[in-house]
Amino acid sequence: MNAVNWEALGAIANLLAAIGVIATLIYLAVQIRQNTRAVRSSSVQNLVQSLSATSEAVLANDYIIPIMLKANAGLEMLTEEESARLHFLLVMTLRRFEGVYFQRDLGFLDAAMMEGFERSHIAILTSKSGQEWWAKSKEIFNSRFVAHVEELLKRGAPKDLHPTFRAERL
Repeated sequence: MNAVNWEALGAIANLLAAIGVIATLIYLAVQIRQNTRAVRSSSVQNLVQSLSATSEAVLANDYIIPIMLKANAGLEMLTEEESARLHFLLVMTLRRFEGVYFQRDLGFLDAAMMEGFERSHIAILTSKSGQEWWAKSKEIFNSRFVAHVEELLKRGAPKDLHPTFRAERL
């Protein structure tokens, strides 16, 4: 009789342990889901801040917008200094796009978040100066990102989205 009681207590202990493990797994799943949401939210916030930083860089420097407008006629219209300034502005802009592309691949951003971002960058790259710059500079970016951009460019030029970069009509 005593042995049966120990067996029953052991079975109850095992049952309680199993329930504890299940409760712990449920708790961890909830925590992971909340953490994933927090990481995604942080990624979106970083993206917004990054886009704002690019806009602020353009607005804070009086010479950048005239360079971008002048570049609409072609990169050959720019002085060597203007060409260098435009190059690094476009590198900064496309590096941010590249970062967002990889964040989406890692699952931190959904495809819907990318739509407007992609249209905006493709509008820049379909301008005359954007096309010339991309053809010369795309090799500085990751090859997977370049292939993604090339695929977007094949789909055609979006309407003019930026007053300083006008889509080239072919």
